[in-house]
Amino acid sequence: MVQEDHDEAWERIRKNIKGWCRFLFISIWRDGRSITDTDCPSEFTNATREMFNTLNEIVTHNTAKERDISEFDVLFLFCATHKDIPEDYVKRIQRWVKFEKDIFTRPVGFALGDLSEEWQRNLLHDLLLKRNDFSIRVLSYAIWRNEKFVDYVSFTDLSAILKALLKRLESIKLGPLGSIGGAHDTKKELWLKGRVIAEPLELLLGLLRTRASTDTEIKMLLQPHRTSQKVCQRGRAYYRDCNKFQYQPFLSHTIEPEKTYR
Repeated sequence: MVQEDHDEAWERIRKNIKGWCRFLFISIWRDGRSITDTDCPSEFTNATREMFNTLNEIVTHNTAKERDISEFDVLFLFCATHKDIPEDYVKRIQRWVKFEKDIFTRPVGFALGDLSEEWQRNLLHDLLLKRNDFSIRVLSYAIWRNEKFVDYVSFTDLSAILKALLKRLESIKLGPLGSIGGAHDTKKELWLKGRVIAEPLELLLGLLRTRASTDTEIKMLLQPHRTSQKVCQRGRAYYRDCNKFQYQPFLSHTIEPEKTYR
């Protein structure tokens, strides 16, 4: 009986960490919200710190790995809290950027938050040095995680992102939907491949927020008469291809190209 109760307890922990906890963390900490905000109730701040300690105890417990609870599962939750991430876990996120595994793109994008912490700005710097597919994918999540993300990025960095994005958009040649997957791909594998195609377009959509910037130089980045406007032109053609080959289900955001690409 004791062993059964023990097993059931670990199973509940596993399901919670991989299930509703993800939804909870993503929802609460979206758009830059933090336990350091002046309007955050002290009771919630204290409860959050206790939860963080509990999560740390779980992931370091010898039984966790046996119960299919990985460091990634817990660190994903911490990444959703961006600048509230416990300091001990920051170096692990930095290692993820070096490893460049597909599974890391979403949590690293979440971790960038509002770039208010030095380690977040260092992460962005490392990503911009790479300017590769991994960087593009991470930024496509970061820019939609925080509505004001573009306001925290410098003109120089935004210009670098646009150059990398244009290169990425030009390198992708879309074909019929069936051509992106192997004959034995699972639905999940096909979905992940489709997301790789959709993410550059989503990043471009997020970057269009620069047109509302109070910084004149940034505001002009994607104006029609600028040379960088060809990023939008390529994006529009890319969207049409997505529509033609029925990639719409892979896009996370509603897109109206005639209104978006002006």
